[in-house]
Amino acid sequence: MLRRGLMLVAASALVMAAATPAQAVWRLDPNDASVDRYDIAASSLTVVRSEGVRWMTVTIRTYEAYKIREGEGWFKLRLDTWGAGKADFEMTMFGDPASGGATYAPIGSLHGTWGNYARIDKVGPRTLKAWFPVHWVHPNKAVRWYLRALVPGPVWGPETTSEDRAPNAGWYGV
Repeated sequence: MLRRGLMLVAASALVMAAATPAQAVWRLDPNDASVDRYDIAASSLTVVRSEGVRWMTVTIRTYEAYKIREGEGWFKLRLDTWGAGKADFEMTMFGDPASGGATYAPIGSLHGTWGNYARIDKVGPRTLKAWFPVHWVHPNKAVRWYLRALVPGPVWGPETTSEDRAPNAGWYGV
């Protein structure tokens, strides 16, 4: 009986530790894109609790300063939150020069019509951060992600002159 109780306590501690990471999980990507401005250097995924709400924050760092506010490129995040081995949600971060350089981050389900806008912050000339409530993506497994950086971006059409994927193949995981 005592052994079963100890195993239950240990299993509960592992589940709780995995469900609420205390700090960001950073993943690095090599300098391998032809246009350095949209070459992803690193990305992180963080889940924190604030005022009773769990928030997921995605931070992207590039090797060189980018010009997303001028509509020159965009970043696309794909999330596997259900553990099915494929993307469940997608968020696109881009700027609109016609609106004075505002940046947007629509996020939506790849399995239906649900969509919303994440909050986005341009932290610096090489760092972009977006955050949204975790319940939007209702994860039931460890979250995996990958990023794509594209130039010139959705404003100019589907053709791209440069693309970086981070990681180059597969997924980053928590």
